[in-house]
Amino acid sequence: MKKIVFLSVFVLFALVSCSEQQTVNNPQPSVAPQSQETQKQEKTHQTTEAAQPEKVEQTEKAIIIEGLQWSEKASKTMNWGEAVIYCENLNEDDHNDWRLPNIDELRTLIKNCQGSQSGASCAVSDPNHLASNDMSDDCHCEDKENNGGYYSKLGDDDKVWLWSSSTLSGNSGSALSYSFAWGVNFKGMLVTNRYKASETNENYVRCVRNLSHSNSKKTAKKSAGSNNKKETTETEKLQWSEKSADVMNWHKAKQYCENLTENDHKDWRLPTISELRTLIINCPSTQTGGECKVTDSCLSSYCFNDLICSGCDAFYNDDRSGIHSKLGDMIDSFWSSSVVSDHPEGAWFVSFGRREVNATLIDEDARVRCVR
Repeated sequence: MKKIVFLSVFVLFALVSCSEQQTVNNPQPSVAPQSQETQKQEKTHQTTEAAQPEKVEQTEKAIIIEGLQWSEKASKTMNWGEAVIYCENLNEDDHNDWRLPNIDELRTLIKNCQGSQSGASCAVSDPNHLASNDMSDDCHCEDKENNGGYYSKLGDDDKVWLWSSSTLSGNSGSALSYSFAWGVNFKGMLVTNRYKASETNENYVRCVRNLSHSNSKKTAKKSAGSNNKKETTETEKLQWSEKSADVMNWHKAKQYCENLTENDHKDWRLPTISELRTLIINCPSTQTGGECKVTDSCLSSYCFNDLICSGCDAFYNDDRSGIHSKLGDMIDSFWSSSVVSDHPEGAWFVSFGRREVNATLIDEDARVRCVR
């Protein structure tokens, strides 16, 4: 089994270059990865002047395209980490199971650009074609100022740049590659990537939900406990999946939960850091309500205190089983869905060896327990 080596927040945020620094009294570092500008394609793909069939179904508030329901556009721009949190916390049209769309889903909104539309010749696709060299001339059409939503099925105009959940995969294997995410610019119908954390690269957001997942988060929590095969916490009434057999990076962990079918349920998701902390036992500082400030409402690196969040001494029963987790996990580390808000190249996790709450780069590996 591959050994998991997690970085402390200090090491994590020291890995990237110091192009944007802050000076604070707290010893937490605050650095940003080196800037990377995507070169605009010299040659543009010819636009399709004839209007494309939009296939947009709008029933009262619901906006439905190709089996996906889309939210209204966010009222303000935000960085990538804020966009992930925005969708996870969104309650719209009586649903709260929204998420940030991947780049393939975002491309279903494109019209009048043959190369960039869904399933067309632009090679950028989740999860296997997310490197910078997957972008080509086919991913770009002619820039149109004041285009009135010419390229968008939802009428998003040339001022709108939308985030996707798909992270740029690194040709070099460098952690810096995970500091960029793919999106769509409706000015010139450019499928491209941007630095996640920069204030100058803040973008709009439209969240998405699968219509096949009829249960919202609220409904799923309410129904937990009706099957005696379920692993359910008494305090939060969350149903937990079995532990994943393998370790995986953060993006694969999210996909693992979204694709999981277990106990006849398909509405699994990666738990938030607050939900993951409900599994910790015998460590007052990191259990739910403990002194460690890292929660769903405090996801910045400055919420982390190494002395408080680093957990407690490991101890075991005579049979060496863990007394660290309500589900019996001993030493494994588990991903949460919660991104470090000021360093979106990192995400929070819980390591049950010491019941530690910490963060690491999202291309590191950990195990997964999904929740519903």
